[in-house]
Amino acid sequence: YHTYRMEWTPYYMAFYVDGKQVRRETDPKEFQIFLDQTLTKAAQLRISIWAGDEDWSGLFDVTKVPAASYVNWIQVFNYTPGAGIGGSDFTLRWRDDFNNLNTNRWFNANWTFDVAVNDYIAQNSGVRNGKLVLILTNEAGIGNFPAPPEDNTPDYGNLIYPSNVLAINAGGNSYKATDGINYIADKYFTGGRSSKIEDPIANTDDDFTYQSERVGYEFTYAIPVKNGLYDIELEFNEQWWSYDGWRIFNVDVESVRRLSDINLFATAGKNVAVSYLINRVQIVDESLNLLFSGTKDMATISGIRIKPSSLSSASSSSSSSSSSSSSSSSSSSSSSSSSSSSSSSSSSSSSSSSSSSSSSSNSSSSSNSSSSSNSSSSSNSSSSSNSSSSSTSSSSSSSSSSSSSSSSSGSSSSSSSSSSSTSSSSSSSSSSSGMPLANCSYVITNQWNNGFTAELRIRNVGNSPIDGWQVSWRYSGSNRSTGGWSANFSGSNPYQATPLIWNAQIAPGSTIAVGIQGTKALNSAAEVPRPYGAICR
Repeated sequence: YHTYRMEWTPYYMAFYVDGKQVRRETDPKEFQIFLDQTLTKAAQLRISIWAGDEDWSGLFDVTKVPAASYVNWIQVFNYTPGAGIGGSDFTLRWRDDFNNLNTNRWFNANWTFDVAVNDYIAQNSGVRNGKLVLILTNEAGIGNFPAPPEDNTPDYGNLIYPSNVLAINAGGNSYKATDGINYIADKYFTGGRSSKIEDPIANTDDDFTYQSERVGYEFTYAIPVKNGLYDIELEFNEQWWSYDGWRIFNVDVESVRRLSDINLFATAGKNVAVSYLINRVQIVDESLNLLFSGTKDMATISGIRIKPSSLSSASSSSSSSSSSSSSSSSSSSSSSSSSSSSSSSSSSSSSSSSSSSSSSSNSSSSSNSSSSSNSSSSSNSSSSSNSSSSSTSSSSSSSSSSSSSSSSSGSSSSSSSSSSSTSSSSSSSSSSSGMPLANCSYVITNQWNNGFTAELRIRNVGNSPIDGWQVSWRYSGSNRSTGGWSANFSGSNPYQATPLIWNAQIAPGSTIAVGIQGTKALNSAAEVPRPYGAICR
């Protein structure tokens, strides 16, 4: 089995095979039909195996019939920026494990189309042993379903986003958080010791996370993950001290100081949940390395959450899989085939889709037939939302008797569930003097009763590198910055951030993020000032 995912938002379309992104489209002009924020009509999710004509997909080998595709599960998500599982951009809408065929969600197709050399028929789509089975046959083999194989898909470190987030309960045992994330017991650490309390924790519904900790003057984590970009959320609680400045510590991520002079009591007080989000950490050695070091007293950590970055850069292909996409004004389809087995999964969404969908399927071969006697069927599910679409499917090949099956759900539901947990303000500049241009934004990443964290994001939108930078911001109300990470800070409202050695240069098209920590009036909303400077004036 292989896991396929398609993400369709108003800003990008992305395709993944087994957790690895293989294609990403962001051009609003070239893909204006799909990257349209005004789309509101219903969409259909189609799961099918079918035979195309020679011009569409090449000459079909008739001896490959019968063939089959097996789908283990499908998940559909709504696009909810920053408000999904583990802070992701997607919230689960529904999941189908195919214990039976839900006729309120799916219907069997009974049609064909110009480039298909087969017919879609209901008899070649059905549920068998907890799998949706789609078969491509000649007329004599109609309805002859093979037994589906078991799904032994590797979990890729539980990082097949958006389905899973890897979470570690530092110093504690495994448990399930209120947002559905499963924390594993503390592991992958070297040094430090565990400590637990039973006091209630403010600013969270998950006291269990913050009642345990790993603590020490210096300790590390080496967490196995696949190479790629990850967003890391670190969860802290001051369990012991009731005085400002009695615990101060740092956090290095991949040998780079990302959090400096953390003072939990000054930030939030004792037994108050505090979290820091570190975006787009690049892993190249299949290990996420964290170093916690105390400056005054010991460093501490209560929880670690890891998820692939939603802004991971695209690659055109991978060694074990390939992906292609076909789009028209009314639908988009993605198909992926594994090089190790002849497999394919095809899904189509109407141009107005705003939900995200994921599916796990085992598919044999996407067969093209030269004879109209081959029969196929297709499964479609119709759903409507005004935001985005994401789909993942897991598939594997089988050479047993099969026929292409396409079914479409006759039910459509309308949802407008686009929400965001972050706030931002930005400015950009253009200049005829040749100065590099930047889009500078200030984004709230977390806030609690009297504090907040934010990110100052600087994106080089010019054609030449930015070599050295200074960006300032000023709060109009009671908000004040108390420090941050990934920059040198100076000033006192206004504040200035200047680069460290490793992020002084920003390549064209690249973005750097600077962390900001601050205080605000009790239970008020954190301010979002407009950043300014020579590069983003």
